[in-house]
Amino acid sequence: MSNVTEEYWNAYYAEKKKPAVPSQFATFVLNEFSHIERFIDIGCGDGRDSLFFATYGKEVLGLDGSSSAVEFCTKTATDRGLSTASFDTLNLDDANAIQSFAQQGDASSQDAIVYARFFLHAINETAQENFLTLAASLIGENGRVCLEFRTPRDEFQTKVTAAHYRRYVDPIALILEADKHGLDCAYMAEGFGFAKYKSDDAYVARIVFQKRC
Repeated sequence: MSNVTEEYWNAYYAEKKKPAVPSQFATFVLNEFSHIERFIDIGCGDGRDSLFFATYGKEVLGLDGSSSAVEFCTKTATDRGLSTASFDTLNLDDANAIQSFAQQGDASSQDAIVYARFFLHAINETAQENFLTLAASLIGENGRVCLEFRTPRDEFQTKVTAAHYRRYVDPIALILEADKHGLDCAYMAEGFGFAKYKSDDAYVARIVFQKRC
């Protein structure tokens, strides 16, 4: 995470009073994969979806590059008595940190959902490569990587939040990149109406990856 980007998100989450309601994507993922007990929310932000998963008894680890976000999520989880949710910082620009995290314990011994909503378009291509490497190492044999992100078709749509770094991700290019990490596309959908917020009706893609058999 660049210093400018980190400063933006630290300031953004430092002003948070309470997390937003869970996203549509979170309810979709939990409904589809309720049988899996471990959820890893990368780019967890204010914890809106991490905390939602934890209220259903899931073991949740939320990771974010912003220390303000992690502090906010940790306090909220404690205040709500959600003991199955924990949070930590992780910089996806740092390949050594990624490798160290993946090697803690036996990262792939338990099936997991690696979840990232509105995160891929907030990081650069190097961080995306690191993300795919990490995700493939964390999901186990029967887990999934569940992603929702802005696509190039969304670039000129109305945005409600203040201007900040956004990279519009081509779904097909992402599928081809994930293939190099042994991840196959199990589900894909795209369009308007999936992530509407006030006047911002983002054109997004949803992709679920599974390990190649």
